[in-house]
Amino acid sequence: METLNSKQFSFKTPERRHIPRTPSITPKRGSSRTSTPDRFIPSRTPNSISVAQHLLSPSVRDRSSPSVPSTTDKQRSDAYDENLTALFGVDLSNKILNFGLRDFKTADEAFLEEALSANSSCIRTPKSSSVKRKRLRTVLTTADRILDAPETVDDFYINTLDWGSANLLAVALGSVVYVWNADTSSIKELCRTGFTSQYITAVKWDQSGRLLAVATSDGEIQIWNVEQSKKVRSCQSHSARVACLDWNKTLLASGSRSGEVHIYNTRARNMLVETVKGHKHEVCGLKWSPNGR
Repeated sequence: METLNSKQFSFKTPERRHIPRTPSITPKRGSSRTSTPDRFIPSRTPNSISVAQHLLSPSVRDRSSPSVPSTTDKQRSDAYDENLTALFGVDLSNKILNFGLRDFKTADEAFLEEALSANSSCIRTPKSSSVKRKRLRTVLTTADRILDAPETVDDFYINTLDWGSANLLAVALGSVVYVWNADTSSIKELCRTGFTSQYITAVKWDQSGRLLAVATSDGEIQIWNVEQSKKVRSCQSHSARVACLDWNKTLLASGSRSGEVHIYNTRARNMLVETVKGHKHEVCGLKWSPNGR
């Protein structure tokens, strides 16, 4: 039987290996907080903010990256936009997000504008830019001229005042007709009736402003050349006074108290060419239509 000697075999306790421990997140009581953070926190020191502000300044930014692109880049960008427009049918000139103030329209306004543009017969609302302000006419509150008019006949149904195209004013005062020139402020007596019991009931200038028709209370009609102060024609076809007159070139219409309307041709030998009957009372006003019919 063999015996084992302790000297022949030696048994040693193996050495422990040093395994580093994971540092604790929570610091121990009484110890200072670890300087190694568990996540990235950028440094916000005053020096870095100053550097960033310097880099963002316009002068540095313009030197580092010029804002004007090269010709090649511009051509490539335009070609890319054209391809997108042809492929998707999108107008890239109308930006969805555009900086600046725009005149946005409500849904009702957009619908109304679309409906008006679709129907050409509708009345279009004029744009504010095309609307022109109408000039207001100034009406004088005081009289420009005051003329004395004694012996004016107080009768509502007669027409004793008329302004001609030659800027001459004819006024009938009793049995006398006066002509006032608005350019020279001169007044002249044109004519007067033969009897004191007669008075002027109507005066009317023709379109040329040279001839003046005068009607009397006994139904007589006279035509005067004002420039020459001469009576050209006269006719007495009415049985009562003539209250109104009106010219149509060479034709003259007159209305009387008898209810008749007479039409004269001033160039014919017999002036009376037409008699219109149908009124039961005095004809105190008449007017030719613009077409002369």
